Amino acid sequence: LRLALYLAPDHALARLTLADTLDRMKQPERANEAYAQIPANSPLKLNADIQIGLNLEQMGKGEEAIAHLDQVAKTYPNDIDVISALGNVQRSRKKYAEAAQTYTKAIELIGDQPARNYWTLYYFRGTAYERAKEWPKAEADLKKALELVPATQPNGRAQVLNYLAYSWVDQNQN
Repeated sequence: LRLALYLAPDHALARLTLADTLDRMKQPERANEAYAQIPANSPLKLNADIQIGLNLEQMGKGEEAIAHLDQVAKTYPNDIDVISALGNVQRSRKKYAEAAQTYTKAIELIGDQPARNYWTLYYFRGTAYERAKEWPKAEADLKKALELVPATQPNGRAQVLNYLAYSWVDQNQN
């Protein structure tokens, strides 16, 4: 990859592959350096920008990660991947109310008939609502996630059922 980049420094796919390799080697700082060098006009730039934010979070730079992903989300306000990545970082930083608002933006983009692969948005928003002490909203989202999770993902179904069941116990319900 280094030889390829020496010969073609603007080769975005080689740069992304190098960054991904560095990520897998648990070198997020070096990976971010490679992601940052992907040309702005490359269709891979958005993916790289998302990964930079996720790596910043992994490196313990949560506020920087949120600021970075927030800026990317302002540039790409209709990109569900950017918005959900921002929500994930907010949730991991225990900013549950903010995370729920962010996930709501993503859910609004998918419309009234969400595809099954969006079950995680409802699950994550439900967990954020539960942690923010908004149980009725949390329960509705967890039930929606359970409805959407594909049968081909039994671990996902178990995860939603587990969270919902323990939450019911905590709420002294069902």
